[in-house]
Amino acid sequence: MHISILIPTYNYDCTHLVKRLVKQISRILGVEWEIIVGDDGSTNEEIIATNRTINQLPYCEYWERGVNCGRAAIRNRLYERSKGQWLLFLDCDGVPMYSNFLASYIYAITTCHANVVCGGVAHPSELPSPAVSLRWTHEKEYEKRAPIEWRNAHPYANFRSFNFLIDRESFGKIMFDEAVQSYGYEDNLFGQALQEAGVTVTHMFNPMMNIDIETNEVYLAKNEEALRTLAAHYDTMAPLITLARKLKTIERLHLGWLLSLVYRHARPLLVRNLMGASPRMWVFNLYRAGYLRALLRGE
Repeated sequence: MHISILIPTYNYDCTHLVKRLVKQISRILGVEWEIIVGDDGSTNEEIIATNRTINQLPYCEYWERGVNCGRAAIRNRLYERSKGQWLLFLDCDGVPMYSNFLASYIYAITTCHANVVCGGVAHPSELPSPAVSLRWTHEKEYEKRAPIEWRNAHPYANFRSFNFLIDRESFGKIMFDEAVQSYGYEDNLFGQALQEAGVTVTHMFNPMMNIDIETNEVYLAKNEEALRTLAAHYDTMAPLITLARKLKTIERLHLGWLLSLVYRHARPLLVRNLMGASPRMWVFNLYRAGYLRALLRGE
């Protein structure tokens, strides 16, 4: 068995993650492995210099692209550079929660008979800081309504690229859609592609802890960018996105005008709530729906 651990990064110190992975996988017998960190055109010279020390670790490579190609393309280039029959894609800002993280994936390869295994993402049980309350609250709400049993009942809709294993042949058939170069909903597109290709997906409890939770301002800006991506590729993406389907229902009930009215006049109040220590998710959903409708109407 040969496994390639592939980590895309941009201006992020990956040395601690890689060292932890090396320590784990070095204990597993009978497995060939490599770790490739793909730098997608980082600009922070201090971080680049630190990440270059990864090349000194056994079977590890810090590969510098030099120019930024985007989230989809960097993952595809890592696949092309790798050699393993199994590919483990990990986001650079995650940390394995358990010492048997890699051993659990190896065991899954031999027992679950799926082409894709999603390990999941976790967040701290307590709010780390009011400055990150929006992302933290949003993620904790998802964890409540999407336990492992529910994710396995809807395996494609719950695909997340933060932490997943896939066999080489399946990834080569699909790959990430490089037509979508901006941030937003690439996981939904990949999940749909997996389903259309008949690639089997299972979810297991083998999470990475997200240790780089965005501030409220950054997370709201990222959601706005994602919605601009959705609006630009609306015909393709809308059927896959819950928010778009809900907006369609609102329009069918002839209530779109009311949504826009509330969004325009209450936007400062909505933002104030979302930037606070206790953001409400119904406010977040209202804001995003109003923002999306404004984009679609060119407002």
